[in-house]
Amino acid sequence: MRLRIITPKRVVLDTEVSQVFGQGSQGAFGLWAGDMDCLSDLVPGVLRYQAQGGPLGHVGLTGGILVKKGSVVNVTTRNAYLSDDPAEAARRIRAERRDAEEADRLECEALAMLDAEMQRQLVMFDRPATYAAQAALSDLGKG
Repeated sequence: MRLRIITPKRVVLDTEVSQVFGQGSQGAFGLWAGDMDCLSDLVPGVLRYQAQGGPLGHVGLTGGILVKKGSVVNVTTRNAYLSDDPAEAARRIRAERRDAEEADRLECEALAMLDAEMQRQLVMFDRPATYAAQAALSDLGKG
């Protein structure tokens, strides 16, 4: 059975394997060459595979889609990290998820600031004299 792991930037792995073990949203699963065709989502984590006559290999995935059709298993994912050590692959995926969560948080903060500024500008546009008077009164109260 052929396992191909593909990201938008490159083919991470393209090799013959005897089995593949993954984790989808419905639970863990294993695939062997004679199994029926299938489709599964993949949650962020480590995909394990047994290379033909070799040791277990590990790939950290940011999630993705697995499609087995015939003797080919295609995995598409945003990012993948090959490693001999499953703990290292898992650490890299966790770090990437933390970075993505931090970027999302910063993006939400920036959007909230832009929204607040837009609302302030709309109030000024709608009632410039009233807004200027309120701003002057609030400045007096600070002094």
